[in-house]
Amino acid sequence: MQHVALRFRGANPLEIKSVSELQTCITALRKVLAFLEDALSTPAHVSVKYSQNARIEATGDIQVTGGPLVYACSMSAGQNIRIAGSCRGGHYYAASSISIKSAGLNEMAKTYLRVEEGGFVAAQVFFPPGVHIKIGLGELTIREPRRNTLFCFADGRWIEKDWTWGGQADFSV
Repeated sequence: MQHVALRFRGANPLEIKSVSELQTCITALRKVLAFLEDALSTPAHVSVKYSQNARIEATGDIQVTGGPLVYACSMSAGQNIRIAGSCRGGHYYAASSISIKSAGLNEMAKTYLRVEEGGFVAAQVFFPPGVHIKIGLGELTIREPRRNTLFCFADGRWIEKDWTWGGQADFSV
């Protein structure tokens, strides 16, 4: 691989003498590409006990398991976010779902929760007025407390369902 890297630095491409040498480099690069594609297609999960003013990214799930509070964070998950405590302030994005024990506090701690179309956002408690939810194209600001609620957005309208915090893996509706 080092040979391939050296062949494409600076003026070295001018020293490639034959098509077969180029074919050897292309074959090696295709193997590297296949390895990287395989590695990137495997979801990477992140699990922490507590988070404050942190930026956390994962291609899979993000779980905050032990802390009483997640505060002013930026989280981005390729699949789901699950916070087993209070979430106050910050921006949280997950492709599929966000499940939280309690979200928001007041207008000072704005909490933005966003999932892709077809996903959901759920919490035991949503505290107004600082919680803003975006699902696909739908946007909603919580204006009154909601308890044990799951929000979906489908066919241009908001759907509210009863929801219960369900233990370790709470990624299904």
